[in-house]
Amino acid sequence: MPRALLPLLLLTQAGAVSVDLLPRLYGDGVFRSATPLPEAQVPRGSRGVQLQPGSYGGEWFLLLSGPAAVTGAHLSYVGTDTGLTQNAAAVAKLFGRMGATLASGCFGTGTDSLSGVRAWVEEKVRAGGSADLNSERIFGPLRVQVVAQHTAVSDMMPAGHAEVDVILTRTGTPGSGAGVATCHL
Repeated sequence: MPRALLPLLLLTQAGAVSVDLLPRLYGDGVFRSATPLPEAQVPRGSRGVQLQPGSYGGEWFLLLSGPAAVTGAHLSYVGTDTGLTQNAAAVAKLFGRMGATLASGCFGTGTDSLSGVRAWVEEKVRAGGSADLNSERIFGPLRVQVVAQHTAVSDMMPAGHAEVDVILTRTGTPGSGAGVATCHL
């Protein structure tokens, strides 16, 4: 078990915990900073950041929804279709690590489910590196969805671009249960 997770696991076992996510997401050295997204670009009741620098041919975003106890987390990669296809394995591993970090830090997912969350997210993102995909799975009180779109043509994304989204949502009552975490950006 990585040393960085031990204090969080001990706090989670004791009940509610406050988690500063960004230092944990910076831990693998891919991202070094985050720029807050303008309020107009974020759904009401949510907060978001763009993770810096862009990596693996795309830009990365994180949105958290819910007041104190997070009810949803949305990770996005927006890049070129070629960049995603060429970097699918690396993008998948990064999404797997970040998804597991969010699952444990924001949703109190136990260690018994974390490896499953990580492996499933990696597998689906890797598959979405070359084809459109929309898949979801439930891990206890956590619902995880992976969506990949290639060469979409719309007002939001011109041809030749790709987007991968990993969306985590709490399936139970918000703020209930042991190990509920309050996540901060």
